[in-house]
Amino acid sequence: MLRSWGFSLAAITLMTVLTGIWNAFLKLGMPIAAVALLAVTSSSTVALLIPALVGVGILVGAVVVFALLMWKKAFARRIGAAAGAAWSWLRRLVHKPPVTGWDEAAVRFRRQSNDLVARRWPALTLTTLVSHVGLYLVFLLTTRLVGITAAQVSWVELLGIFSLGRLLTAAPITPGGVGLAEVTYIAGLVLAGGNQIRAQAVAAALLFRLLTYGLQIPLGGFTYVIWQRNTSWRKSAHPDTQTAIPVPPS
Repeated sequence: MLRSWGFSLAAITLMTVLTGIWNAFLKLGMPIAAVALLAVTSSSTVALLIPALVGVGILVGAVVVFALLMWKKAFARRIGAAAGAAWSWLRRLVHKPPVTGWDEAAVRFRRQSNDLVARRWPALTLTTLVSHVGLYLVFLLTTRLVGITAAQVSWVELLGIFSLGRLLTAAPITPGGVGLAEVTYIAGLVLAGGNQIRAQAVAAALLFRLLTYGLQIPLGGFTYVIWQRNTSWRKSAHPDTQTAIPVPPS
């Protein structure tokens, strides 16, 4: 779709990678913020302590790697070569040829992304934060809608449950975290509010996933049909032409 609107492959790749990095940073940082808020409000933090510590370790490592990638060309080349070697090893397991050129691709990514990050990091950060906070507000509203009160599970505890669910579903174990996300949210709600809210916990988790995941599938199909039929807004994509880089919220 982006190619049909005139964006180059380089711009699309840069947008995808950078928004993915910002999303990953926030997913890793949210459990840390949740644990801090739970500690301030004197709520139990035991269930989130280990995920938060894991998140801290991964977040620090990811920030260091990203900083090194952006800092010097030599580090970018080494990181690209190491990533290429790791991917080539995985490809050999399925009898596929190794990949090449990842070191130079990392250098090109560094050069292109440095300028974009310098200009657009506030927009990237703000839109990513709004996206995740918006999802949390939907989670909060669905739990209240099904009858889970603030006395049973506070908004801070809900933030912790939501953050844990987002962190655990960051790995692509199932498409969109289907199954894993629902189990995480249900278990977290029951753990925080007790067995007496088990039915409401199931309802809240399923309703939340319906609103934030299930409805996107038919909506995506509908917009795909519109895109296919409406050719008036399409532009020719020229690989050598520098185009503006789209920065979506998530």
